[in-house]
Amino acid sequence: MSRRHIQALARYNQQRGPKATPKIYRFPASDETKLQLIPHVELDKLLKRDGNENSWHTITARVNLGCTLAYWYYCNEDQTVADRALEALRSVRKRGDDTGVWGLSGDEYRLIGAGLNATDELQKQTPRVKLAEALEHVYRVASEPNREVGARRVSL
Repeated sequence: MSRRHIQALARYNQQRGPKATPKIYRFPASDETKLQLIPHVELDKLLKRDGNENSWHTITARVNLGCTLAYWYYCNEDQTVADRALEALRSVRKRGDDTGVWGLSGDEYRLIGAGLNATDELQKQTPRVKLAEALEHVYRVASEPNREVGARRVSL
């Protein structure tokens, strides 16, 4: 291969960006389960008052994904569960900011837990391409000043 061809190939690869697994392939089920468990562990930390703001962000990102999936692709029941979980997360955030203690009440625990469980089920039902689009939306909107995810405002 000539030097000119090598340079052209290098330019092409640089423009194309880093190589990634095509969106049609799902990651292994064990990895998917681990990703689903992390927010549940953080929720338990908040219940025991061992959590912190990072715990809240982990859970909120996951519920925002569920909210986005529910509003984009699924039914009203999932939307209601996600909305209630986000409302509970807002009250946890407000209390955490006001008091400096990151914890939850029993009702908040149940509502947020239901939101996480609904998100887990939605993730299993959603094709990888749609899941990637929803996740990119959550990250993009979370980085905007007004932070609107799904159809509800989330004050991060």
